Amino acid sequence: MRHRRYLPAALPAAAASLLAIVQGVATDTVKDWVGGSGWAPWAVEGALLALAVTLQVRASTTGEPGATAAPDELPRDVGDFTGREEELLELQRLIKAGSRTLLISAIDGTPGVGKSTLQIHLAHRVVGRFPDARLYANLRGADDDPEPAEPLAVLEQFLHSLGERRVPRTVEAAAARYRTLLAGKRALILLDNASSEAQVRPLLPGSASCTVVITSRSRLAGLEATHSLTLNVFTDAEAVELLTRIVGVDAVNADRQSTDDVVRFCGRLPLALRIAGSRLKHSPGWTMRDLSARLADERQRLATLASGHLDVRASFQLSYRELTDTEQRLFRLAAVAHTVDLPYEAAARTVGVPLPEARAALDRLIRLHLVESDAAGPGQIHFHDLLRLFAHERSAEQDDDSVRRSALGRVLEWYEEQLTAGAPRRSGWLDQQLENLLALVEQAAGLPAPLRPYAWRLAFALAPHLEEQEELAAWQATAQHAASAAAAAADGTAHAMALANTGRLHEARGEYARARTLLTRAVRQLRSTGGHLPLAQALYRLARVLRQLGELEAAHRAAAEAHRLHRGPAGQATCGPHERTCLIELGDIATARAQHDRAAAHYTAALDGDRAAHILVRLGTAHRALRRYDDAHAAFAEAAQRYQDDGDRAGHATVLEQSGITHDAAGDSARAVTAYRRSQELYRVLRQPADECRLNCNQAISLYRTGRTEEAVAALRDGIRRARRAGAADVESGAQLNLGEILLAEGDTRGAVRLLQQAHDSCRRTADAAGRARALHALARAHARSGDASGALSTLHAAVRSARQAHDASLTAGVLIDLGLAHRDRGEWRRAQDHLEDAVRTARSASAPDPGLLGRALMQLGGIESSQGHTGPAARHFARARDHFRAAGEQELQATTLMYLGRLHREADGRHDASAAAYDTAARLWGALDDRVQEARALVCVALAHARLGRLTAAQAPLTRAATLTDAHDASTVERVRNWVNSGGLPPYPDLPW
Repeated sequence: MRHRRYLPAALPAAAASLLAIVQGVATDTVKDWVGGSGWAPWAVEGALLALAVTLQVRASTTGEPGATAAPDELPRDVGDFTGREEELLELQRLIKAGSRTLLISAIDGTPGVGKSTLQIHLAHRVVGRFPDARLYANLRGADDDPEPAEPLAVLEQFLHSLGERRVPRTVEAAAARYRTLLAGKRALILLDNASSEAQVRPLLPGSASCTVVITSRSRLAGLEATHSLTLNVFTDAEAVELLTRIVGVDAVNADRQSTDDVVRFCGRLPLALRIAGSRLKHSPGWTMRDLSARLADERQRLATLASGHLDVRASFQLSYRELTDTEQRLFRLAAVAHTVDLPYEAAARTVGVPLPEARAALDRLIRLHLVESDAAGPGQIHFHDLLRLFAHERSAEQDDDSVRRSALGRVLEWYEEQLTAGAPRRSGWLDQQLENLLALVEQAAGLPAPLRPYAWRLAFALAPHLEEQEELAAWQATAQHAASAAAAAADGTAHAMALANTGRLHEARGEYARARTLLTRAVRQLRSTGGHLPLAQALYRLARVLRQLGELEAAHRAAAEAHRLHRGPAGQATCGPHERTCLIELGDIATARAQHDRAAAHYTAALDGDRAAHILVRLGTAHRALRRYDDAHAAFAEAAQRYQDDGDRAGHATVLEQSGITHDAAGDSARAVTAYRRSQELYRVLRQPADECRLNCNQAISLYRTGRTEEAVAALRDGIRRARRAGAADVESGAQLNLGEILLAEGDTRGAVRLLQQAHDSCRRTADAAGRARALHALARAHARSGDASGALSTLHAAVRSARQAHDASLTAGVLIDLGLAHRDRGEWRRAQDHLEDAVRTARSASAPDPGLLGRALMQLGGIESSQGHTGPAARHFARARDHFRAAGEQELQATTLMYLGRLHREADGRHDASAAAYDTAARLWGALDDRVQEARALVCVALAHARLGRLTAAQAPLTRAATLTDAHDASTVERVRNWVNSGGLPPYPDLPW
């Protein structure tokens, strides 16, 4: 009963709280109270409404003395409040969680970003949680009034609102009384536009049941136990939504392009959008296009964004006037560079102050949100578009043109210093600054002298990075700006270098003909304007392009001249980097010309002073082509070690793959399997499934060569499945092709045809003409194996068409050889000869003709001519084939061709001396190959030639040697020849079974 006398005094507060709830501003609180029951919200609210009205009536009729209504000073909510749902949910969650601890949410952000609007809207959403008091004060930290509100004056306001009639005269005493009155109460205090921590601190209640929400233009980092929330500008969707709420959906949707432009011109700043929408709404006859057109003019944009008491420029001016002279200069001049953001070092250059002094000033600008700290790149500042315009306005009023040009020149100079001093090699620096550099190149191209040359100087310094990263669109933009700037400056050398730079861009795109035209013009112009280094660099790039076009002799001349121009003084210990690149290019040209000895010499010279892994890989490849397998392995091993030391796993995997290819070429397939497996493991670590599958297929081929057919077949089938899962269509079709060829070699013609057809279909889907040609070539062999000569012939014709579409001369020549032989087997000699002659021409047209392939075509062509009795042409073809096989190092085919040539001389033209020489060379080659049967047969033919020439004694030695080598099958033939020689070499001529 003793509590009953307190009930009337509590009724007004309870009634106020309940009424607030049913008014819909504390729905989340209701849900907290009623839990997860199935009550309908309207039922709960109806019951609470009835109770609240009853309690309010009871309280009003009791007339309890001293009863006061709970103060509610919240400003009116914004009717068209838009967006900020995530921020609101975060703040509401924090308020809900802060019922037992003091929570202060300090909301800051760029002027005009909507801090006060969010603060007030938040207060109206959570008002039901604070039935005892809702207090509000504008601390005037951002108002036109130059003096912020005094804490004592604000405390006096709050104490009066809380029913206190006698206010203490000091801040300390007033604050103590303020905390006493709020002790245990659930009160919400809004402090808007705070200027400093010192202004705010006396206004903080001490009770954990209270919540304070502060807005400020600067970050109040000195406040204890503060949760800070920095507001960003709107998203595009939120910006359009706010405009729609102000001007209506029809005005927004009537011209969406103009609407998007208005959003962009306003920088998605809520204050600017609100002003723009207001101007459109209250300007009869205006359309969104009219508004967009006015905002498009940067000189008038800030003036357009003013309506009544709302003014973007004035909002910015309030923060600007708080700055010191140095801070104002830095704000104005840091905006002269049209960069996305600006590093502190470059910003310091604009005003010519030491970095520590500039850093302190920039930190102040960041605290006041006149610039933003770039989250993506610490140590950089970022301007909002409208603040940049404001900075330009202030600079136009306070700085003359020479000051602005000097500031911009120092920024351009700083960036050039970073590029030339090797800053791009620092981890990520150039990637981070690339957008800024692109903007500066564009800006410099439109400047007068002496700043215009920065356009091409920065563009040329950027080109290697853009080429390496394949940033071709950016490269094109910088190349165009460099060329236009050089042309406007009438600088002949710069214009020629711009031509060369654009030529490099076309080379990177694979547009070699266009690149050749531009680089040729650049070289011609540089010869007349002077400057050895630019000329040498243009010649080097021209050589690369000419090599790609197959103009190898011209490429060699250009690269050789570039090398001479770059070469250091006589006696220099090592070659410089430019000379080294020329040597590498000379090596690449020599490789393309199949001059592997020269290539190896150039690569070896390039290694002088810089044993780079990529040069060692080239050298290893050259040694492999020369069949210097030990030297190749040594080069690859050193390259692998260097890649491993550098942590370059991709490079290491590539070298291991090259080692496997070298082992295969040397006939050591077992070691090839090991190398491929190690490479495959690295690709697995690198998560490159396509390369991993490809190495699995290479490994399978090597397993097959070692006689491990079942393992090879299983590995290829697994490779096909894994490549399909990885989406590596080229690897899948390659595995299908290899497996089909293995099955064909093993006699499973039906299985081979099925897989080869799958490979063909896969290549057709991926538009891989070369893959289709290889699959058709193999299918033709399968048809021939099964006795379908017509099917084989038609398939070979299709293979030729696909190979020509692929522009692969060597592949085309190989198919043409088999097509010629197919017609030969049908007795169609003329067509066979035409295809073989075409094969020779096509093989010779390759950028790097394959001597082995040429040898095969000429050998078969010689056989056709010989069969038709054309002794002279046949002999010439065999002799050329022999030379090509010798160049290719294919001793077995060289020996075989010599046997054909020896027989032709013996039987067709009676040139027994030439026959003896051909057979004698063949015998030595067979001996080196340890082929006893073929060596014995060649020796028998040598003896026959000597005997026909009457040199019977000379014939005895090869016969004696042949007798020691001949197997039982050929022993009788050797004996017949010996008897014939001993009889004086008279007719009849002994018949040879070979």
